[in-house]
Amino acid sequence: MKQYNPENDIIFVAHKSIELKNHAIKIYYVQPDEHDSVARKFLEQCPNLKEFLLASVNQDRSSNLLYRQKREKEKHFQTQVNRVRRLLYCFRKKYKHIQTM
Repeated sequence: MKQYNPENDIIFVAHKSIELKNHAIKIYYVQPDEHDSVARKFLEQCPNLKEFLLASVNQDRSSNLLYRQKREKEKHFQTQVNRVRRLLYCFRKKYKHIQTM
C-alpha cells in the first residue's frame, strides 16, 4: 500500500460491529447508512477524520510528484534500452548447428 510513497499514511475505516478493543493502530469506526450495508458519507460520522484529511491535502504533494517524475524518467530510460535491444536483435547472427560426426 505504501509502494507509491513510503511516507504515505494508511487510514483504516471500519464497520462499528467489528470494533476491536485492544489495537495498536488508529481505526475510525462508522455505522452503515439507513437501509444500506455501507456508510457512504462516513466523514459526517467522523469529524476528526475529516479535519485530518482536509489538513493534510497537499502536505506531501511535492514529494509525491518528485517520486513520480523519477519513476517516469526510469521508465523512459528502460523503454529506450528495450528499443535498442530489439533493433540489435534484428541484426544478430543466426545460429546454425553443424554436426561434426
